[in-house]
Amino acid sequence: MLTSGKKMALNAMLRNAVSERDMDRDWLGFVGAPFNDLEEVCQLVQQAGFHIIDCELFRKRRVETDEFCALIEFDSHTAFALLLPRSIPFTLAYFLYQAAEHGIVSTDSGWTSYGQYRSLAGKAWIVIMTPEDFEHAELETGWDRSRLDRVLSNHCWLHDTRYDRKDTNNHPSHLGDSEALRVVDALDTGWRESIRLMQQQDFDAIVNLWNPLRESSAFRLDYELWSNDPTIRFKLMNARADLFVALAQGTPVPGESEPFRAAYAVLEDLVGCASFVGGGNARFSDGNARDGNTMLFNTLSWAKKWLDHHQQHGFLPIAVGKSEDDICALVKQLQRKLAALSGQRTPQP
Repeated sequence: MLTSGKKMALNAMLRNAVSERDMDRDWLGFVGAPFNDLEEVCQLVQQAGFHIIDCELFRKRRVETDEFCALIEFDSHTAFALLLPRSIPFTLAYFLYQAAEHGIVSTDSGWTSYGQYRSLAGKAWIVIMTPEDFEHAELETGWDRSRLDRVLSNHCWLHDTRYDRKDTNNHPSHLGDSEALRVVDALDTGWRESIRLMQQQDFDAIVNLWNPLRESSAFRLDYELWSNDPTIRFKLMNARADLFVALAQGTPVPGESEPFRAAYAVLEDLVGCASFVGGGNARFSDGNARDGNTMLFNTLSWAKKWLDHHQQHGFLPIAVGKSEDDICALVKQLQRKLAALSGQRTPQP
């Protein structure tokens, strides 16, 4: 039975999915529901106006896009909830791939401009799986499950006691920490927006988004309460990586005279943070861990070029307020971090 906190979290996630339905996007919302709670979850999802699709019905069937849309009654509903099994059928695997890569509804194995497809925009989309099925998910196409990880966002894990805020005997310790709660709430609403702003290279907007949290101890990757919460660390790393790049571009910071100094402080946190470890955690799979380590590797690779460039011009110590020895020590630490991450990330094609 879902607690009141979990019901509130689920309903908030569903409202968010509906509010984003007209956006061009390449992700679907995700609900991780324990098996014993599935019936109650489905009732709440239906009450929110979502049409539930039992994706097991597509087992052993290769369905073209128009037929797929007809079977899910695409034109009759504005919101869809896909109930995915552990072994994801071909048709749904292709659908998820096309959603992640192109933001379209298509069951073709490859995208072409003249193929059959519809836009994800205009409809609300979520995926429902049990945590166990998500952890061990396989795609009948044989693709790496990172295809699944990449298309899911705005996660709502209903086996996670973090949502039981009113249950003082059964919640993680960080729910009693006001700073941690402020950061968690900001990440839940802002990390995906930060990714979009980075794609648009709107560095001013990125700084304005995260600057109010920049001095918070809970906005650091080495914050003690995040050590056992890889989901929060993943979002936080996204946010801090975007903030570092924006600051390193020389983007003005409210109340600061030198953005490079702020960028250097964020970089120190990124260099010193722990890498991600998958397996044994229903909220964080091996694919999530590889994606997180790849993101960190790419950010630090860019940071190494940034440091090298400004060291050559000789003004970095003054700009960041550090000695040459301090900067050289950070560069060496960064190089060791890159070497360690090189075997922990998703291999490049």
